[in-house]
Amino acid sequence: MVQPLHRRQFLAVAGSSLAAAFLGGCPRPADPLRLGLPPWPANDLYVLAEQLGYYRDTPVRIIDYASASQELRAFRNAVLDVSSCTLDEALLLALDVPDLRVIQVLDLSFGADVILVHPEIPSLEALRGLRVGYEATALGAYVLGRGLELAGLTPKDVTPIHLQVDEHERAFLERRVDAVVTYEPVRSRLLAAGARVVFDSTRIPGEIVDVLVARAAIVDRHLGALAALVRGWLLAADALRTRPLEASELLAPRMHLPADQVPAAFAGMRLTDLAENRRLLEGEPPPLATTAQRLLESMLANGFIQRAPDLARLFDPRVVLRVSLPAAG
Repeated sequence: MVQPLHRRQFLAVAGSSLAAAFLGGCPRPADPLRLGLPPWPANDLYVLAEQLGYYRDTPVRIIDYASASQELRAFRNAVLDVSSCTLDEALLLALDVPDLRVIQVLDLSFGADVILVHPEIPSLEALRGLRVGYEATALGAYVLGRGLELAGLTPKDVTPIHLQVDEHERAFLERRVDAVVTYEPVRSRLLAAGARVVFDSTRIPGEIVDVLVARAAIVDRHLGALAALVRGWLLAADALRTRPLEASELLAPRMHLPADQVPAAFAGMRLTDLAENRRLLEGEPPPLATTAQRLLESMLANGFIQRAPDLARLFDPRVVLRVSLPAAG
């Protein structure tokens, strides 16, 4: 059983990995795929897949990061082969990594990303002049900006406090901030401690998408191993749905939640299955490119990105087209 990981350190989980029965005899990569994961419940399904034995013959090295900003820096520096990030972060990353490819869609956020306040703060509008903690990433700035926009405010109307995600909970509980822009599993823990939601991603449906990215050269060279990685994630997502007690017990230590609270941490997102992945990533242009274009326009208008990356080649369906799953039943 994988032990819970200390999120303040760059810890690697040795993953002997990846079922290869469906890989059609493709050669194994000489070195393990290096997968970077920031804190997020959908990312934990890659580790759940390892715990459940879905990765066997293709090696994967899972590297945890305390924050998305650390993970994306590592990807830019080619420390990682594969990374999980939000779609807006992928758009920013594509400016520095022109051959970036989105190869899997993990989930769509419907309530998992939030602005939380102390109970005495009545509304978003009441944040004017107050201290708001958020991670200095595209996602943190985007959620804050969209929330304030709906309240008739701008980021200049609040006092920003930059916090890594592993600092969110303590800063809020110690009242070093009046509000915090955060996400699961911190959301669940702070709600249990009395925090109140004044904004969540249900108010901007479809705008926050989590994806898996890799450089085109990695996709070309390790297509079979990447398909096995994605297959394991999909099987783990199915296990969470069909065997929730077992899956929750395995995920609880990693998420720092009681096992009975683990399902609630996934309630604010819609995990995408294989059929939806293929639908979103295939086509000229694929449906996800339309979503990315709307997101890009909003990011440009709000100053979250300074120029547009090339969307024409960003989305690559080859990995999800290579995946095969056991027949249902």
